[in-house]
Amino acid sequence: YWHISYYCLIVELEFYVLASARFVMGFVIGISTAIIPVYINSVAPPTMVGKLGAFNQVLQTLGVVFAYLAGYIII
Repeated sequence: YWHISYYCLIVELEFYVLASARFVMGFVIGISTAIIPVYINSVAPPTMVGKLGAFNQVLQTLGVVFAYLAGYIII
């Protein structure tokens, strides 16, 4: 679903297609941010659960920071 949304955001110029692509991307990102920590905690060894969970959260936070910085630099 990510690839279809990216294609729609890059190529299409119609408002409804762009709005739909943004909605799909937001939905997929929201679902993945909820599912990935559960998956990490279920497959990680008990000694690494906290470290991997924290690492995942730090990477998500850095992704948001870089997105804001990219928006600030572009605009």
